[in-house]
Amino acid sequence: MTSTNLFSVHSSEPGFSILPVNTHVEESLNDSTLQAFNQFANEDVEMQAPLSESGAFVVVDTNILLHDFDVLVQFVEDVERENVPVVIIIPGVVIQELDGHKHNQSLRWFARRSSTWLLKKVQERRSVKGQATEETLRRSGNWRVALRDEVQKDGDRGNDELIVDRCKYFALIRRTVLWSGDKNLCFDVHAERTIGALSPDRRQWTSRYLIGVIFENTVDLSRFASEKPTYKRDTRIVEETSQLPSHTHDPDGMDIDEEGDDGLVIIRKDARDLLHVQVVNHFSMLLAQLVLRFGSAEIRSYQTRSVSRYAPEWQQNRKPIADWSVSELLEYLDGKKCRAATNPKLEWFLQLAPSYRPDPKTNDSRGSRRGQDWSRTDWLNALGGLKQIGINWADTPIQESLAMLERELSFVFSQEMVII
Repeated sequence: MTSTNLFSVHSSEPGFSILPVNTHVEESLNDSTLQAFNQFANEDVEMQAPLSESGAFVVVDTNILLHDFDVLVQFVEDVERENVPVVIIIPGVVIQELDGHKHNQSLRWFARRSSTWLLKKVQERRSVKGQATEETLRRSGNWRVALRDEVQKDGDRGNDELIVDRCKYFALIRRTVLWSGDKNLCFDVHAERTIGALSPDRRQWTSRYLIGVIFENTVDLSRFASEKPTYKRDTRIVEETSQLPSHTHDPDGMDIDEEGDDGLVIIRKDARDLLHVQVVNHFSMLLAQLVLRFGSAEIRSYQTRSVSRYAPEWQQNRKPIADWSVSELLEYLDGKKCRAATNPKLEWFLQLAPSYRPDPKTNDSRGSRRGQDWSRTDWLNALGGLKQIGINWADTPIQESLAMLERELSFVFSQEMVII
């Protein structure tokens, strides 16, 4: 957990508060993506629990979204592909904390990536669910509101209580497991006895490990991904294959427990590859959301009628917008608001190289390269094209994401990178 302020009057007992009036956690969010997430979560209160009695809820803590996000993404992909009855639960207080990291220089790119993905997944209504206001065991019937006679811990521990409340709520429906890197929170959950907690040993966290623990090896583990390299906030970069000490210090004071992780040490060229994968996946989602916001009605109108074979390709496209390729998304946007061509082409830069695709045979790889194969100038030119789209469409998520990305670019290139 990370800290979110709770308004309270301190009692004589350290670390606790007696609330003299009905008191609430601040509802306002700065990030428009997370605002949309919360709105959808409250509208989607009828999303069903896993149909199978053997299914499980997995409640995710903030530190997973910030530090082990790629493991979560892989786990969800595997669960959905294999039709395993799992629903990922994102507590409301976790969304509040994620919003608070928007201005944290070292974490904001990773917080932004998580926010964008969460909105996409919750809208799909498959395996990721937010917390509706009334999904709580608090007597107020509102997870944000504490009644006057309730005793509540302060700061981080108060936020932990809200996550435990979330776990207890869903444990009444199906088997529930907490996934957190905070040992104290895991101890709190173990004390409840009806809730499981995944081990805080982050070195073990892979999709295969998670599914094996949750279902006690009753599923085919070979169908789930093992460890994969990833670019993270605490990544250490070396020029060659020399090793660095594995222990990582967390300067931001996050409640995350690490006792060494050799996977955090990567070669610089590999760091560029891995950051490029993040850029492709993140901005592909943002472009799809942009087209969905501005063009969904128009596009649907063409999908229900016959059009000339000479019509723009987007008018002939019958796929859901979420399934459009980057080239198709850019064709629609550029057809509406002209954008100067870039070198390299933006649609080429925003493609995964075959070696980084789940299935290299599924898509056209023309023009695609690994991150290390694009020069510094290539990166800046292509991302400058994205910035122009953000300006043309007044799209805050794209513009803010690019600003947040600059720190990571400067890190993997070992020199200042400014997107213009």
